Amino acid sequence: MGPPLEAVHPNTPDGEGHVKTSKESLGRFTGIDLHCRLCADFLCLCVQHREPFDGSAGAMTFDLILMRPIGLAASIVGAAVFIVSLPFSALGGNHEAAAEKLINEPLFFTFQRPLGQLHW
Repeated sequence: MGPPLEAVHPNTPDGEGHVKTSKESLGRFTGIDLHCRLCADFLCLCVQHREPFDGSAGAMTFDLILMRPIGLAASIVGAAVFIVSLPFSALGGNHEAAAEKLINEPLFFTFQRPLGQLHW
């Protein structure tokens, strides 16, 4: 067997093209940094500028306790149905419409509409 594999970098001070690995040279993105960046990107996608919605406390409570969990369940069931129907909808050419109705609309209803707004 040959020598152990090492990371190769063209601009190394030793002139042989080998880089010794250490904790300092693992790269700019650590696990925590990558996680924070992904969370920030997700939050930027979810936050949109809309007109403020002034719902009643009863509507917000009803929405939080009953409608959001139903929307989450509908999102999960819709994703499962979409996966099962994907070969057939792809053959029919309507996989984008199926994804919109089965995945995107329940996710919007659950996570992006204002609390207490039951119609959109």
